[in-house]
Amino acid sequence: MLMEYCLKCHSTEKHKGDLDLERLISLGEVLKHPKVWERVVKQLKLGEMPPKEKPQPTATERERSSSWTDTP
Repeated sequence: MLMEYCLKCHSTEKHKGDLDLERLISLGEVLKHPKVWERVVKQLKLGEMPPKEKPQPTATERERSSSWTDTP
């Protein structure tokens, strides 16, 4: 999902909005930066990201990202 919807704009090369998700894709890095992923998932849930003119994740993909971060 990250590759398809997020990294085109939020990569190490582009990092739009000062957000480089590419550097945070290993589990170790995710665990070090949980607030970043909480913010990403919140924006996905609210439909704020990806922008309306870009390809959109399905409802199932959005739910999967949400359940992934909500799991203790």
